[in-house]
Amino acid sequence: RKEAIILRQSLVFKKILFDRYLMLLEYNSIKNTTELSQKKYQLAQNKVQLYEQAVESDLFDGSEFIDAKLEAIELLEKYEDIRVKWNHATEKIKLILGKENIEWDDFTLISLEKIEQTMHNLLTFSFLMQICNIYKNK
Repeated sequence: RKEAIILRQSLVFKKILFDRYLMLLEYNSIKNTTELSQKKYQLAQNKVQLYEQAVESDLFDGSEFIDAKLEAIELLEKYEDIRVKWNHATEKIKLILGKENIEWDDFTLISLEKIEQTMHNLLTFSFLMQICNIYKNK
């Protein structure tokens, strides 16, 4: 029975840890996608500006200008959608960590060795507490 409690505590800890790392990986993925999407939009916007500057040129092609403008609008919409997902992921992490401002540059993953050591310490502590309770109840 006590071994089952220890195992259950271990499983809960592993699940919480897994969920947090999964959330952090999702955040980083969305952040990278957001940055890429922003760069794509900026490039499309630069293309539109080049067309706008060349309106008087004999080489100006109206259909290419319209295509460039539509592409910029599509990329802006995609960028805004991704920004919403990124903001949601950021707020979710802030809520879980209980902090309003997080220094993301200093936010590092815990090494596997540290996680294993923490798991070992938790299991050892839980086991020792149960032994103490057995002797205390005698």
